[in-house]
Amino acid sequence: MRLNINITINIKTIVSFLIRNILLILILLIIVACGGSGSGGSGNGGSGSGGNSLHQISGIDPDRGFISGGASIRITGSGFEPGIVVNFGTSPCTVTSMSTSLVVCTTSAVSNAGSVDVTIKNIDGAQKILLNGFTFDQLPSPTINSIISPNYALKSGGTSIRINGTGFQPGVTVLLGTFPCAVTTVATEGTSLTCTTPVVGSGAVGLVDVTVKNPDSQQAVLANGFTFNPLLP
Repeated sequence: MRLNINITINIKTIVSFLIRNILLILILLIIVACGGSGSGGSGNGGSGSGGNSLHQISGIDPDRGFISGGASIRITGSGFEPGIVVNFGTSPCTVTSMSTSLVVCTTSAVSNAGSVDVTIKNIDGAQKILLNGFTFDQLPSPTINSIISPNYALKSGGTSIRINGTGFQPGVTVLLGTFPCAVTTVATEGTSLTCTTPVVGSGAVGLVDVTVKNPDSQQAVLANGFTFNPLLP
C-alpha cells in the first residue's frame, strides 16, 4: 500500500513539474533542433556571403604567378557549381574546367605586382573570399649569357644571330650598339632569341654593347658583346 502511494505521489510530482516548465522545455527543444541544422558559416575557406551552396576554398595551387598572366591555377574546395566565376583581385581568372570540388582557371594580365583576394562566386550569388589568397609577381629581369652566335656581323646586315639568356619576353627588342637587331623568334621559355642584324654605316666598326629590353622596360646589357667587323664588307 505504501509503495502504491509513493508511485502515485512521484507521478503527480513529475506531471506537475512538466506543466509548470512546459515553456522552458519547448524552448530547449527548439534550440537543440536549430543547433543540429546549423546556420552555415565561412568555414576554413575565408569569408562568405549570399546563399549556402558554396561551402569553402581549401587550397590554391600555385598560389602565385607573373603579372603577365596565362598561369593555370587549381582551386580546391566544395560546393562549386556550373557558371562559377573566379576573380583574383579585380581581374578575372578564366575558368577552363570544373567539378563540385575543383576549379581550374587561367589568370589574366595585371598591371601591378602584389597579393590580392581570391573571390569565387556561384551563379546563385553564394561566394567565398580568400583574403590575400594569390600573389602576382613582377616578371624577372632578362639576363644575357656570354654566348652569342655568331658574335660578329657584316656591315651590310642580314646576319641572323642567336642570343642566349633568361627572362626574354614576347615583344623583346635588341640593340647592337645603337643599331636595332630585328627580333625574329623568342623561345617559349624565354631562354633564347634570334634577330637579324641591320645595315650599318662605315663608321660602325669594332665592339659594341648588346642590349636586350623587355616590354616592361627591364633590360640587360652585355658590354662589348658584339663586333661589326671592319674587314668584312
